[in-house]
Amino acid sequence: MSGRQALLTEAMKSLNERERHILTERRLKDEPSTLEELSHEYGVSRERIRQIEARAFEKLQKAMAAEVELRRKQDEGISLRDHLTG
Repeated sequence: MSGRQALLTEAMKSLNERERHILTERRLKDEPSTLEELSHEYGVSRERIRQIEARAFEKLQKAMAAEVELRRKQDEGISLRDHLTG
């Protein structure tokens, strides 16, 4: 798995089931579902689906940024430890 895929997979865990499903259907499919289709599936308006999608995308971006920062700090810790013991 590539680094980006691993980041995305880890960040998707920060979303609840509905957010993950809507985001996957709208942005990660070759033939994305429409707002209309998802609104019927969830029994809410197209606008509500759009809002959930937007909020989920923001949460995903923040989770990915946090994961990148965590990995950077871990890498720095390993590098510092190697330097001190080497």
